[in-house]
Amino acid sequence: MAALQSVGLVSSKDIEARGVSFYRKPIDINQIVKHYTMTEAAKVYALPMKTKGFGGGVNARTDLCWGKRALEAIVKWERPMILGNYQEAIVYFHHKIEDIAN
Repeated sequence: MAALQSVGLVSSKDIEARGVSFYRKPIDINQIVKHYTMTEAAKVYALPMKTKGFGGGVNARTDLCWGKRALEAIVKWERPMILGNYQEAIVYFHHKIEDIAN
């Protein structure tokens, strides 16, 4: 996080937060922790994600993506295998990374 802060992609501040146990239950200990916030400069690299959590819930998070993968060339492909109603082909390709952050 310090590297992201040094290039202006996140800001930080120390806050006091109540401690939590391994099972995410509050405990009677307050701690000073560092709270990071994405800056406007980082928002062009933000990629909102949703993942399945324990117990069937949905967790939202934001990943930072510093480049985008793009197809460069298809090298070869193998015809689809047919397994009942299911078909699968193997495709070999080259990709490149575009829109790389400086």
